[in-house]
Amino acid sequence: MKKIAIVLAVLMLLSTLPLTASAWGTWIIPNDPIISPKAEPVIDGVIEDSEGWSDPAYINDATVGHFWAHNMQTTSGELYFAYNDDGLYFAADIKELTYREDDVDFHLDTATANSFVYSTGYDIANAGDDEKDYGPGEYRYGWDGDVITLMVDPDGALAKASTGGGDYSPWYNFGLFEDGEVHVYRSQVNFEDLTGTIPAAGRYFVRGEDEEGHRIDGWQIEAFIPWSMIADDIDTISFGDVTPDVDDLAA
Repeated sequence: MKKIAIVLAVLMLLSTLPLTASAWGTWIIPNDPIISPKAEPVIDGVIEDSEGWSDPAYINDATVGHFWAHNMQTTSGELYFAYNDDGLYFAADIKELTYREDDVDFHLDTATANSFVYSTGYDIANAGDDEKDYGPGEYRYGWDGDVITLMVDPDGALAKASTGGGDYSPWYNFGLFEDGEVHVYRSQVNFEDLTGTIPAAGRYFVRGEDEEGHRIDGWQIEAFIPWSMIADDIDTISFGDVTPDVDDLAA
C-alpha cells in the first residue's frame, strides 16, 4: 500500500531556517531555528558529521503532532541543511518502527503503514482523478513508496505575498528505489521528473530494535537543489509576484 511518510515545510530566512511541518496535531513543539553553514557535503546518501551539515532539526510526534489527528507518530527523523553560492543542500535521516507479530498492543495499522516502502514507479493513483488533479496528466508526489517532500519558500516571500507558501510553494519530492537510486519529482509547479537533474543519493538499512523488540528501519537521502531552479519555480508559482534574485538567495 502506498504511503507518504513525511511532508516537510521549510522556510529559509537569511541564514536561519525555521522549520515547520504540516499535521493535524493539537499541540506541537517547534524546532529551534537552524543555522545553515556554507559547505559542500558529498551527495552519496550517507550523512557524515564531517561534511559540514547544520545541526539537526527534528521531526517526531512532539514537533509534528499526531498523524491524521489520532495515530501516534511511528516515524521520526533528523533534517540537515547546508548551502553554497550555487544552491541548497538538504539531507534527511529517517527512522521507522515496524510491526512485531506477537505484540498485540502495538497498533497494527499504524505500524504496517509506517514500515519503509521502496518506490517502484510513479504515483499513478492520482492520475485521471478529478478530485486529485494536481496538474495535467501529472502526479502530486511523484512516487508510489515512501516520499520526503521539501517545500521551499525563501524568506517567507510567498506567504507574505499571499500567492503561495505551505501547499502552494514548490515541492521537491524524493523517493528511494530498491536499486538504491533516489528519484526526484517536482510538483505544485513546473511538474517534472528531475531524476538525474538534481543530484541526489540515498540508502536503506536496518538500525536495530527498540526496547520493545520492534525493528527500526532507517533510510537517508541527500540532495542539492540549485538556487536558479528555486528562483524560477517561485517566480512561476507566484505568477511573477515573487522573483527571487539568485545571488540574494545564497546571501
